[in-house]
Amino acid sequence: MFIGIVAGLLIFDLGVLHKDQHEISVRESLKLSGFYIGMGLAFGGWVWWYKGSDA
Repeated sequence: MFIGIVAGLLIFDLGVLHKDQHEISVRESLKLSGFYIGMGLAFGGWVWWYKGSDA
């Protein structure tokens, strides 16, 4: 499931968000980094909620 989510996000990022080639700004870089860090934290939170803290 995790690999599927990562592959889906990669396809979304490369296929939808970055169709044109341009140099990204610091603001855009921070937004994308925040998004991906948030997705990682959300996945970790879901695993903790689903499996419990004892897993």
